[in-house]
Amino acid sequence: MTGSTIAARGRLRIGLPGGEAWWTVLAWGLAAISLVYGYGTSFLRLGAVQSESVEEPMARLGRVLIESFLFAMGGTGIILAAPSLLRSRVRWVGVAVLAGYGAYLGGRLLSCFLGTVPEFYRTILGEALLLAAVAIVPPPPTAVWRRAAERALCALYVWLTLVLVVVDRANTVQRYYDQGFIPGINQRLHGYLHANNLAAVLFVYLMLMLLKHRQQGWRWFDWVNVGLAVAMQLAAQSKTTVGLLVVFAGLHVLGAFRRARPLTRLAGALTMVLALCVLGFASTTDSKVNDAIRKRLTERKESLQSLTGRDRIWAISLEKWRENTWFGYGPGLWGPEMGQRYLPELGWVVFHSHNQYLQVLGASGLLGLAGLLAYLGVLVGLAAGPGARQGPVPLYLIAYMILRGGTEVAIGHRGYANGSLLVQLIVEITILAAAKEALTPAIPAERPASAPLPALGGSAP
Repeated sequence: MTGSTIAARGRLRIGLPGGEAWWTVLAWGLAAISLVYGYGTSFLRLGAVQSESVEEPMARLGRVLIESFLFAMGGTGIILAAPSLLRSRVRWVGVAVLAGYGAYLGGRLLSCFLGTVPEFYRTILGEALLLAAVAIVPPPPTAVWRRAAERALCALYVWLTLVLVVVDRANTVQRYYDQGFIPGINQRLHGYLHANNLAAVLFVYLMLMLLKHRQQGWRWFDWVNVGLAVAMQLAAQSKTTVGLLVVFAGLHVLGAFRRARPLTRLAGALTMVLALCVLGFASTTDSKVNDAIRKRLTERKESLQSLTGRDRIWAISLEKWRENTWFGYGPGLWGPEMGQRYLPELGWVVFHSHNQYLQVLGASGLLGLAGLLAYLGVLVGLAAGPGARQGPVPLYLIAYMILRGGTEVAIGHRGYANGSLLVQLIVEITILAAAKEALTPAIPAERPASAPLPALGGSAP
């Protein structure tokens, strides 16, 4: 082994870009700090007060920690990736993601100064610096990144949340929740995030576990972790996420049937037909469960028609966009001040537009929306192209982000405060790692030193 090879391996061990440590710190650090900030701004703990308008000590600590983390990790990544930049060795997949995100960031920055209500958030720069570093730092092997992210989410958002439900139930479980989809259950699991954001983190964790199953299979404790995550997903009662999880699970099962042997496909088809018959029979009979479901649908008819009041929020967001079509209202759209201003009209404090695309359109105008679509388009291209060689998980992740945007805001808009930035980074890095691994040519195995070389003009013995 040459001295240069030893030095290179030593650099990887201390965590320079390409090694495990930098990515492990990124996964665990952002996951942990998101919990701290989530606790500081928890509406279950603060009651009816708009959390971001009253910065309590825990919220202030969380904000300082996450701002420092964004700048520290982003700056470290940029500095340590400088040699690759100077030698123009950054892969085109990273350049494409950087260009797409840069278009989105440009629209956001323009709205900070040219929007209807100009306003600038320092964390926009920290978020941009970290995402730029993620794009240009050579991504780790998919298995290395998956292991770091999966363990962080399992420890902090599965097992720790389970402990918090026992020791701090008042701040983790919402009581008297009447908008759920489970009949007879009027409670909702939030953890230290909002339930919808906890559900998003759990969805990403389940997708990482699906990737693990493809790469190395599951052991008994993996089945336990996945079972707990699914149970907590249901307890969070996030209708969008649960619905998409069911759809993707169905697609995955259908894909497995297509690859299975003919006899297995026949057995699976018969099982599905039998299950549908049983479900149809059960849904048409008179029972307490069916009565409860019909009662819940009747009670929620009006809220379902208005998507739980989202239609009015969307209308206001569009009104704000029409005032400044190119640059939008500014980053303060549905911020603390605007949320309080519309409290008498809406009856509750709104944090965002409950639609990714209307939020970006209203806040950053047409330029911001065009940038967002470019960013998502790049990720879709990588996930459906080279990333697909790692299986369907990269495509599931980006499809989830895009479809979830119909009812939630998962990118930008103070995403650092509610766990959305954590989800965005895991999705992006997983796609980058899968694409990079697919495009990296396999290194041929070295010839054993003892093996004789074939003679010129002849054949090996």
